[in-house]
Amino acid sequence: TQKRFIVLDRKFKLPGDDGYSLTLKQDHEWASTKRRVLIILQTVDGLDLKNGELLSKPALLNAVKYARGLARNYNPDLPDFAFTVVNWNNRRHLNLHGQAKAEAELEFKARAQQLIAKLEPTHILFSGELSLLYPIKDSNLKNGWVHNIDGRKVTSTLDFSRLMEKKGYFANLLGFWCRHLSNLLIGKLPHSLADLELKPVLVDTIEKFDRVMLQWDKAKITGVDTETRNLTVLKNAIYTIQLAFDHMPSVGFVIPIDHPHADNPFSPEERIYIKQELRKKFGASKGPMLVTFNGIFDLRIIRKALKLDIIYHQLWEIMAGEHDLDENVSLMASIGIKMGGLAAVFTSYGNDFYISDATKFSKSERSTTGNVSPRDRDFLKYAAMDVVSILGIREKELERAAYQDIEGKNYRDIFERHVIYQMGDTVHQLSHLKNDGSLVNKKYLRAMCQPDSKLALAIKELNEEFRAFPEVQKANAQLLDEAGFKANSLFGAKQNSQWLFSFTKAAHKLKLFIDVCGLKAISQTATGQDAIDKEFIEHYKDRNFLVAKFGEFQVASKLLSTYIRGWYKKLVREIDGALDNHLRSDYKFFDVDTGRLASGDPNLQNIPSRGKLAKIIKEMFVTSDGCLQIRFDYSSHEVRGWSVVARDIVLANVFKAGQKLRQQWIKLKPVAKDLETLKAAGIIENAKLPLTLEDFAKLTAYIKANT
Repeated sequence: TQKRFIVLDRKFKLPGDDGYSLTLKQDHEWASTKRRVLIILQTVDGLDLKNGELLSKPALLNAVKYARGLARNYNPDLPDFAFTVVNWNNRRHLNLHGQAKAEAELEFKARAQQLIAKLEPTHILFSGELSLLYPIKDSNLKNGWVHNIDGRKVTSTLDFSRLMEKKGYFANLLGFWCRHLSNLLIGKLPHSLADLELKPVLVDTIEKFDRVMLQWDKAKITGVDTETRNLTVLKNAIYTIQLAFDHMPSVGFVIPIDHPHADNPFSPEERIYIKQELRKKFGASKGPMLVTFNGIFDLRIIRKALKLDIIYHQLWEIMAGEHDLDENVSLMASIGIKMGGLAAVFTSYGNDFYISDATKFSKSERSTTGNVSPRDRDFLKYAAMDVVSILGIREKELERAAYQDIEGKNYRDIFERHVIYQMGDTVHQLSHLKNDGSLVNKKYLRAMCQPDSKLALAIKELNEEFRAFPEVQKANAQLLDEAGFKANSLFGAKQNSQWLFSFTKAAHKLKLFIDVCGLKAISQTATGQDAIDKEFIEHYKDRNFLVAKFGEFQVASKLLSTYIRGWYKKLVREIDGALDNHLRSDYKFFDVDTGRLASGDPNLQNIPSRGKLAKIIKEMFVTSDGCLQIRFDYSSHEVRGWSVVARDIVLANVFKAGQKLRQQWIKLKPVAKDLETLKAAGIIENAKLPLTLEDFAKLTAYIKANT
């Protein structure tokens, strides 16, 4: 049977509805349909306020239609639903504070309850913070859960209007919004771990440990996690290691190793034996696939403690799996929802173990692990769940992938190959990078922090050169005038000898580039003010000499503040850096929308490679005695690797086209030695490399005709 689409074609107003008094939208079959969904939008779009009508744009209507399609993937016989959409915020109140804001929210809550009583929905989707309407703890982490409240099914999701802010900057998160509504329509969280069973087992004798090692040999998949002394590389120890196996997935084995508490059941000799046996398992060329959450950390800790050069096991990294299923998860932090931790990810699958009131030992207490007995019941549950949960999440990730299509092809097999063969190997690699770090010359770095260093002098020279430009002097004079320094003032005729202009002040940069130079802004700040930012510099640097010079100054200033002073502080203050003079970067999956990796604190992927000042930064990187420093570039290797692993014909053809272009260029090189001659002969229009596509085509045709 052809199911009808929702149209929200009936407009209505609520009698006596003060405040915004918007015209609302409703499906004309609302009263006659058994299943009625009330969508409550926490924030009202500015255009809706201007037009006096909710949903004056079609975006939400399209999202609802898409959500119905998703729901039918799970239930092809999904019955009809009727929809009504109303607003939660009913007057301006975000400018209020304290009691005044609380009273406004109570007013909105009372209004919503009256609406629910009047409209009698069977289902409610709260697009915003559900705890405003119902006492749901951590409701932002429970978006998509289907609650049974007062005989109705209730779900929360992201604030729709916020997703449309900044010209739709967060619109990629609409996929989450649609999935959460889909859950409501099918009446449940489809990939739920709410009923996950947990059996913590403390391994406190060598006999028990040996039996666990026998289970390792039987397993095809093993969940692994560690509790450690701290987060360092050089001064760390494994307090406990946790294991869970696919053939007994509800059992989490907790093995104390170098736990400092008096209740550690093992003698020093027994701990040596345990490490030796674990070394055999982790160091074997074959064995179960390991499942980790933040394996970059756990793998390096295990290698260090067990004195292993390398771990050969295949790896399933839960964080990579989440990112592969929806790379937009990285945007969640931008709207205040942090999805990078195990607690948030596990909660998204319907289990609030890590955030519930019943949890006695929490993630925030893991730094105190050494003070808690390994026999402590709450600690055991917490530690065991760290491995039982990730085995469960892996299964649900595979389930989710089976409900997705890529170019008409089911995503599950592609997803599995990519997580194991591309991202798993990448996690192994990054774990080694985090462990080894990059050696820098601390003495050189300290010298570069001084006022008379090469970089400081270069910045001073750039600053003086910049001040000499007439446009900058004019901007400075106008700023002095606006500040009240007139010609007959204290400074008199020497007004221009006084300097007020500062490169660090936004208003001064606007004065120079917008007012004096007459350039137009390319983007705006969050407050709507014209921005002089990277985008501005990139746009004008080849058209305006002053902008290009300012770009050089910005780069030099960042080199000094970030790469010199910032890195020196890290080396001095952090335990690892102070001991071995190595900078160690953090590598993350959730920070880049394109699926490529991000490094930070410090960002070693963004070291300047060109320009006269880049050499100053490069000189700080040195090698250990007896080693050579080499340079190589992966050249988009993640994308090429993915195309091979996923057997992606579309991506493969892109690289094939590039390969053909390169082969053609090799043939062209002898002819193209003198581009100026070719230009003079009228064969090409521009003599600069890289050639434009038009000139490349003309040159190719010329060679074909003359060879």
